[in-house]
Amino acid sequence: MQNYYYLYNNKNNKLDTLIGEPKIFNNNILSIEKEYTDYQEIIQIWNIQNNGDIKKNKEFSIKYCRNWSVSNAYIHDNKVFLECGGNSSAKREYFYIKLNKI
Repeated sequence: MQNYYYLYNNKNNKLDTLIGEPKIFNNNILSIEKEYTDYQEIIQIWNIQNNGDIKKNKEFSIKYCRNWSVSNAYIHDNKVFLECGGNSSAKREYFYIKLNKI
């Protein structure tokens, strides 16, 4: 079953749809496409501004994780860190993507 997640901005009455469950890291929201699709393909990063606005920072493909799903993801120091892989540590790969400063 697919779940839906939304961001609502009171200021301008705008509704945005997230592609997956939101994870919050300080003033960033990380959303990863769930595995109900053929395989995870997209990540979205949103920034929560000091004035309360929420703006999309980046949306990008994670196809370089190949056939593995993202097993762990977090944001630290303007980078998104991804752990992709199977059940054993020998099959895991690690990536990071630099974020834009808004």
